[in-house]
Amino acid sequence: MPAIKCGSCHEKHDTVAQVRLCYERKARAQAVPVKVPERQSIYNGDYSVTEQYTRAIQRQEREDDERAYAAKASRDEALIASSVLDAMAGGTKTRAVPSDKQVSYVMDLLSKREWPDALTEDDLRAMERRQVSKLIGQLLGAPHKAQPASTGWDVGVYKTSDGRVLRVYLGQRSGRLLVSQAVDTGHKWKYVYIGAANAHHMGDAQPLPLEEAKEWGRLTGMCMICGRRLDVPESVEAGIGPVCASKER
Repeated sequence: MPAIKCGSCHEKHDTVAQVRLCYERKARAQAVPVKVPERQSIYNGDYSVTEQYTRAIQRQEREDDERAYAAKASRDEALIASSVLDAMAGGTKTRAVPSDKQVSYVMDLLSKREWPDALTEDDLRAMERRQVSKLIGQLLGAPHKAQPASTGWDVGVYKTSDGRVLRVYLGQRSGRLLVSQAVDTGHKWKYVYIGAANAHHMGDAQPLPLEEAKEWGRLTGMCMICGRRLDVPESVEAGIGPVCASKER
């Protein structure tokens, strides 16, 4: 291997390692020691970064902790004194009262669900909000009240003596019999919900015959059995939808 000329000492070396070592020696020889300035304390007095400086910091931290503990003790004593005064004066702790919406919702659920306890609005307002929220969850899981048999209603379409057409159907969510009335809104006929079946007396209402239901369907453009609009020409002419027609056969 040919000799390598060194750029540091301008001599020739046999290997690259010898050239690198020559550069390192020159750099160490030219290095100038750097004097680190002495750190001064932030506290009054001439402290350096020594044991005195560390003790000053520790002392300051202890004083801060003692002040914090004293302030907390004062707050606790004031709270205890306030509680004692409230108890002596017959005062009560502020509680989260249920909202009017919660109370009305619970009363509505109580009228629809089976529940062993008879609760009034005053009973609910005397409870805390979290208790009423828990009660709502329990009521939603309670079974529905049985449909009274005295109403005489059954699923189907009825016509009253004054000419009204009523549809009685089973509510998908409530599981109760509901009643809607056929109404002309001005541009189309539709069934409008009027309440639960147990809230309406059957009176002289009679089941609407199928042929009369078809006549109503041709007149109104609405299937009187299900309440859907008749769009297909064959259904408009028949006065009843194909699905309802197949069920009524």
